[in-house]
This record gives sequence, C-alpha cells and structure tokens, in this order.
Amino acid sequence: MKRFLTLLLLFFNLALGAQNLIPNPGADEYLECPEVLGYGLVPHPTPQYPPALNGNVLHWKTYKGSPDYFNVCSNGQDPEIGSSNPHGYQEPLSGMGYFGAITYSGVPDYREYFGVEFLEPLEIGEEYHVSFHASLSFEPSGVAILASNNLGVLLMTQNYIPITDGFGTTLNFAHYRMESASIDTTNWKKFSFQLIAGSAYTQIVFGNFYDDASTGTLYPFIWYEGGALASYFLDDFCVAKDSTFCPGVLNVSNTLINSSFSLFPNPCIDYLKFKGEKVVRKIEIWSASGSMLISNNKVNSAESILSIDLDPGLYFARFYAEEGILTKRFVVH
Repeated sequence: MKRFLTLLLLFFNLALGAQNLIPNPGADEYLECPEVLGYGLVPHPTPQYPPALNGNVLHWKTYKGSPDYFNVCSNGQDPEIGSSNPHGYQEPLSGMGYFGAITYSGVPDYREYFGVEFLEPLEIGEEYHVSFHASLSFEPSGVAILASNNLGVLLMTQNYIPITDGFGTTLNFAHYRMESASIDTTNWKKFSFQLIAGSAYTQIVFGNFYDDASTGTLYPFIWYEGGALASYFLDDFCVAKDSTFCPGVLNVSNTLINSSFSLFPNPCIDYLKFKGEKVVRKIEIWSASGSMLISNNKVNSAESILSIDLDPGLYFARFYAEEGILTKRFVVH
C-alpha cells in the first residue's frame, strides 16, 4: 500500500508539473462583460469578490497602465468592447475573450502590462515551453496604426515592476521579446521559446519592457502625423514542461480551416449550413452574452445542416477540427 501511495503521489506531481501552469489561459473566465476600454483588470467594485481576483478577468491582473479586456459578449453593445473595438477587429483565437496592451505611444515611455500568478512556482533548473499568441491591432479611423517590436515576456518571483499609471522607469530587460515588429492584423501569430528556470518564478507578465529609445516602430499601412500608438491583441497563453499540454489550438492558425469555410444563410431563421474542406468534429453555439447554448460533438463532417431553434439575435458558432478552432458569428431573424 505504501508503494502504491508513493507512486500515486509521484504521478500527481508529474501531472501537475506537465500541465499548463497558467490559470484561465484563454482569458475566458470573467465576472462581467466589459463595458469600456481598460475594464476587467482594474479592481472590482463589488466587495464580495476576493481582492486576489484584482478585477473582472479571473486570476489575471494589471501590472502597469490600463491594459484592455475584450470579450465577444460585448458584441453589439455601445460601446462595443468585443471582436470589434476602438483598437480594431479580431475574433478570439479560442473561447470568448482576449487582452490588449499598448506597446508604444506618443506619450514618452507609456506602457501597459498584464499578467498572472502560476498554479505552482517553476522548478529551478527545469525546462519549460512558454508561448502566447498576438495580433496587431489596427484602427485606421483612430490612432492604433503603428506596429512595434519588443512585445515580450517577463517572469518574476515577486512583483518589482514600478507602477506609476503606465509611466516611470522601464526595465529594458525581458526573458523573451519580439525582435521585429509583427504586422499581421488578420491572423493570430504564435510566439514561443524554451526557458530553463533560473529561479522559482511565481508569475508571468506580458508587454513591452523596453523604453522608447530601445523600441522600433513603423507605419505598416498608413502614415499619421500626430500621437499614433502601437497596440497588440494577445490570447491563449501557456507555460508547461511539455508543450503537448498546451491547448491544441495554440499550434495552429485559424486560416487552416477558415480559407474555404462558409456558413449560410446568414441571417438565418431555423437552420444553418456549413461547408468547408476540413472535417468538423464538434460544434458549439454561444449567445452574445457568453452562454453556451448548444454543443454537438458527433458531427464528423466537412459540411452539414444544423437545425436551430433560437430567439432572434446575435450568436456565435464555434467549429472544432483537427487543424484548429474557428468562430463565426451569425444572426437569427
């Protein structure tokens, strides 16, 4: 019996170490739908929520400035802080939500950082796979029209970032950073690296940790004379000893199943038809408020007709395939 308990404990420890150590890795667990920019990572006004939540997105918190939280539950609201928002347009890579952070602005050395505490500290000397996805936010009618390098990752054993409303001294150090600016506004691009833990890190933070003098920028599409800024959307984060324990969607681009995929009629009344080249394994229907209404994991087809009985309104269909996950919105009349 003692040997059995020892093996069971060893198995539990190995499983915990191999899993994704970032809680709420897709930023999908939240308390309230975002209403304004910056909403979600600021302290929550309702006393009964534990202070450790530090805001509306469970486990995540602000480390500097006012990073944004976007969720498709806000689609159709005024203002809309969802797929379409003041910084551009992007569907979540998976789930319902994602973050946004300014990496450069017309205000000297203004930065926005957000992060999370690990489920357990990293083990010194152990190797970890670290990954996240980013997409350049671009809004030509606004000022989010720049791209920058240096978006990256900082690991800490305790929080030593000076918080002065987004200003103040920058560290000019990161465990990982984009050396060149990413200008893809359509797809989620994966950034990853291998880390040998030099300390028992307890938390991970995302943002640009370099000052303006060390940060390069460019106008990828249009030029603007004035206070333009660079901002990126970020989603699906992972830190694990084994990358296979990261969600499968982290290793694919939605373009793999989106390139030839169609959903029609849209708007619809009592049925939807989808058609593509990839075999869909599962379909979920979500309301605009973030509730899952339908789940069918026995589809196994590249095209099919879905009978629906939904009230008029905006909805989201999520299609799961071996190659990735695709979210499409549709309207019921």
